[in-house]
Amino acid sequence: MIHIITTGGTIEGFDYTEKENAELEKDKVLIREFLQSANISFPYIIEKVFAKDSRFITDEDRKFLLERIKTSNAQNILITHGTFTMEDTAAFLGKHNLSKTIVLVGSFILGTKPKTDAPFNLGFAISALQLIKPDVYIAMNGKVFHWKNVTKNLYNHTFNNGISETRLNQLRELNWLDQGYNIMLMGPSGVGKTLLASGLCSDAIDKGYKAYFRTMEDIVNMLKMRDMTRTATADYKRLSKADLIVIDDIMLFPVEKSQAVALFNFINQLYENTCFIITTNKMAADWAKMLDDEVLATALLDRLLYRCDVMNLSGKSYRMENRKTFFEHKK
Repeated sequence: MIHIITTGGTIEGFDYTEKENAELEKDKVLIREFLQSANISFPYIIEKVFAKDSRFITDEDRKFLLERIKTSNAQNILITHGTFTMEDTAAFLGKHNLSKTIVLVGSFILGTKPKTDAPFNLGFAISALQLIKPDVYIAMNGKVFHWKNVTKNLYNHTFNNGISETRLNQLRELNWLDQGYNIMLMGPSGVGKTLLASGLCSDAIDKGYKAYFRTMEDIVNMLKMRDMTRTATADYKRLSKADLIVIDDIMLFPVEKSQAVALFNFINQLYENTCFIITTNKMAADWAKMLDDEVLATALLDRLLYRCDVMNLSGKSYRMENRKTFFEHKK
């Protein structure tokens, strides 16, 4: 049996305004109607716990939802939910180790609209619910995401593997910068490492920190030329007094031994008083190959990882998934 718990959201045709207590659309869609139209034959029960715009769902609401899940006799739980804070509810439930299979699902288009994605998402979520092992997941856009590794892309209305909105907001508060921590963003090309790093750098500048964004190539060239040109010397002095330095695409390409030593000396000189954001698509074991020196790579990582949060971003390349061509598509 599947226990379906409804909490509101666009999947049920609720069109909310910005106000918390806004009146719901009268022609809302019942989840039961979707199931009946699909000739569903498996046993299920439907329970409404509340009907809210997910932006206004509180932790008290989530605690109530948690209790309903705990007391349910069903092993498989399907939760219909608004998309705006769906990942937050998934994370809240996931941390409780409920030993049940729980899938959250919603829609980006109102369930009352002719081209709504609600029926597809609901059918996909039900199928996934019966195939995956016990844990908490989000099923959207034909994909299943584990609660620890999902975030909503507010720009194109999809869910992606990566950093959650909650974690992003914590990073943007810059408490880690005040406390002298580094951030290392790891992952394949195109998953948003540079975008996140540059955004945090911009936030730091806006709050009055001396923050600078450089690629590894910029750093290497600056170190090579600092005794030869005024521009490189001035940049070196600026970076030496920085509160935060972003080094983008570190270890993207091999470097000569003398350049590797200069890079180590530069970071070794600053790491106790300057925070770093490092982006890389190389695992730590690959750094030795890029530097051609295992001892030097270990020493460099030792400085950077001493006080550091390492975050792994995953998923498909945004650039490849949104690849453009100047040729017109023929119909």
